[in-house]
Amino acid sequence: AVSVFAEIGEFERSLTQSEEGAEIVITAHHSYLGYLLPAGLEEFKRQHPQVRIRLLARRIEEIVRLLKDNEADVGILPERELPKELFFRPIVTYPTMFLTPKGHPLARQARADFRSLLNETTLSSHPLIVAEVQLDKFEETFAGLKLPLHIAMEVDSLETVKRFVAHGLGVAVVPEHCLTLEDRQRIEVIPV
Repeated sequence: AVSVFAEIGEFERSLTQSEEGAEIVITAHHSYLGYLLPAGLEEFKRQHPQVRIRLLARRIEEIVRLLKDNEADVGILPERELPKELFFRPIVTYPTMFLTPKGHPLARQARADFRSLLNETTLSSHPLIVAEVQLDKFEETFAGLKLPLHIAMEVDSLETVKRFVAHGLGVAVVPEHCLTLEDRQRIEVIPV
């Protein structure tokens, strides 16, 4: 996401030529706003202090609608099919991590061989917690693996996913960018 601001060269050129009070509207799921944008925004604001940034935290469907209706300049969302009038450009890829409560029996098995978890028995036996921002990717991945997707809980954010895993309510798969040192002390974090 830091590179989002490098990718919006057109904005930068027009902002340099425009009067004070120029505005950029960026919409993203609140998980991305919180984890991915702060460092990039800090640098962008240093270079363009006169530019007003509006950040709109929205669900995926609303992000797409805001972009289609020209109510937002940039949308940040996970890779997916978009309407033909919108252009998607990948800006960053993060490793995927498997989360379990501390001491969970799947943690050791996942460290030894994560692929051994990818069977119907294991997947149906352990509650899976998914953030709504991840849902499309999970459906696509499980369909590609020809495995049934058993979601125990769909929640609003990656923060909620991590909290619920720490409380022993299930297991999860999340992008590494959302994990803090504190998270790593509260839950098992295993690279996928």
